[in-house]
Amino acid sequence: MMSYISTGGPPPWLVRFFHRFPHVNVTGNRVNSTFDWRNEVYLESLGILASLPALLLIFFLLMLLLYLLTRCCDRNAKRDRPLLCLKVLLGLLGILCCAAIGLGLYGNDDFHNGVETFVHSLKNIQHYFQHIANQTSEARNSIENRVFPFMSQLGVCLRETH
Repeated sequence: MMSYISTGGPPPWLVRFFHRFPHVNVTGNRVNSTFDWRNEVYLESLGILASLPALLLIFFLLMLLLYLLTRCCDRNAKRDRPLLCLKVLLGLLGILCCAAIGLGLYGNDDFHNGVETFVHSLKNIQHYFQHIANQTSEARNSIENRVFPFMSQLGVCLRETH
């Protein structure tokens, strides 16, 4: 099967449909939607567009889970005592799960910031070592070119005096 790029024909309707969506990066800023498979930002925006159906699937699965949990609690509506305790417990567990997900996202962001700070510190250390290496090289060149000729002349002078 040949691609539409090599045949020179118009792109398929599915490509035109998805190309109309706004291309955004992780921070939500719009990016250039011109096709460039080598551009990191463009590929990032395509990844975000591709993850939207998965996000919708997760949302609908959570809604189905909530529906099934409520139906589970109401299956024996003929009972005299309501299952209020079970419903409250399920609600609290749902809130705790959401809090755990939020805490995980916060921890992930905090870890990411820490790694960025660590990488920045390593780059600073590398810069300092490079600066020290440059100063050492300059000192060695200075000693070889300026001090050694004077020391050899001093040695000649001291030999002549003895």
